[in-house]
Amino acid sequence: MGLQRTKQINTEYEFSKSHLTEMLELELDNYAVLYHKVYGRIDFYCNKAYSYESKNTRVKRLESIIQLTGDVILATAGIKEITTIQSVLPKLHIKMDKLDSIKTALEVLAVCESVGIYTLYHADDYRNPTGTLGIKSNLQMSPEFYEYVDNLSKLPPMLVEPAKWWNNELGGYLTTDESCILGSMNHHSMNQCTDVLNTLQSVEWELDEYMLAFDEASKKPTDTLDKQKQFKNMTTASNKTYQHLLDHGNKFYQVWKFDSRGRMYTIGWQCHLQSTEYKKSILNFAKKEFLS
Repeated sequence: MGLQRTKQINTEYEFSKSHLTEMLELELDNYAVLYHKVYGRIDFYCNKAYSYESKNTRVKRLESIIQLTGDVILATAGIKEITTIQSVLPKLHIKMDKLDSIKTALEVLAVCESVGIYTLYHADDYRNPTGTLGIKSNLQMSPEFYEYVDNLSKLPPMLVEPAKWWNNELGGYLTTDESCILGSMNHHSMNQCTDVLNTLQSVEWELDEYMLAFDEASKKPTDTLDKQKQFKNMTTASNKTYQHLLDHGNKFYQVWKFDSRGRMYTIGWQCHLQSTEYKKSILNFAKKEFLS
């Protein structure tokens, strides 16, 4: 079990976004300088007096400049090609209602652009193929870093039994502290039935190698190149997860969480029983019994 636990910790470092800061600090000799510059822009933004009282009220609701500074750098560092600004906004984790969150995130990205770690591209810019406001990193990172970012995803199932949920933010994966409630704006400290999550997390699973011999087919038409690319990316990532689990003994556990309405879901999309018929078909209980 000690060896599997070590493998699980290594897996979490490989797949989890929560360790991206460590990668950035290793990649960038001037990470601290960039951090302080971004922090300074956000601090100025937060302490400036605006002519609209509604904006003053909204800006004052920002909870942590330190956290937001890290989010700005993390959210933009791995963008190799111009991409839509909409793909970046949720990564700033601004805890307000949706409209205020979008406004504030856009303003923060605008005031931090002068640091030079990324460039914003107007929708009419001939270099911008997105048709909307675009963004691209100006940081020069190693191929290994870009590969790391490309591989980031929801963590795969665990090689050891997940840590028990002792409260609303302590449990599940071994190296991260996350809420047992899905959705960045849904966390609270009121009582949750964590014993139910713990029971589900104690179930050991395995992949059905017979079913894995069949290729997954799309449930939706793949009648455009973009849809074909998306489906190929999904199956490639899924197959990588399957092979990861097979290489480590084909015994694994699922992390479970609640949504805001109390329904329970497994974490990760590559391999879980609440997905397509194919993904359901490749899962077996690891513990088997004869039925008479």
